[in-house]
Amino acid sequence: MEWSARKKGFVGAYPRDAFAFFGSVRRWYNLPRLRLNERPFGETIVVDIHGPVERESGDAAQLVVTLRRLVTMGYKVVLLNVAELTAIDSVILGAIAQSHTSAIRSGSRLKLVNVTDRLKELLAITKLDRFIQIAESEKTELEG
Repeated sequence: MEWSARKKGFVGAYPRDAFAFFGSVRRWYNLPRLRLNERPFGETIVVDIHGPVERESGDAAQLVVTLRRLVTMGYKVVLLNVAELTAIDSVILGAIAQSHTSAIRSGSRLKLVNVTDRLKELLAITKLDRFIQIAESEKTELEG
């Protein structure tokens, strides 16, 4: 019988139990979790992101699923308020890009609001700023 990583309970280079361990460490030490706050305004909805997006806990998937759900509910514009986002890495950039693609395919738009200089820099480096819109302010987007 040939050795297989799946048969031995490994995902990539880590045992499956390692992912459960990271989540339990967060609970033990009361580390902050990702929170999404939704505020509807007619055909527009504002989603506030609070806290870090952790790789091991599935926070990025939660973000993508939430944004897809809002688009399928019929919102034409989804404003993603990233002012309270505490950590930015490739995981959050991938989640934003995936959510943007889903919104475009559904006939909606995803815009970022309150973008930090660091996030603007990362969007420019990855060239995501060419198709992901950055709104001036939440107030102007809701009025217009």
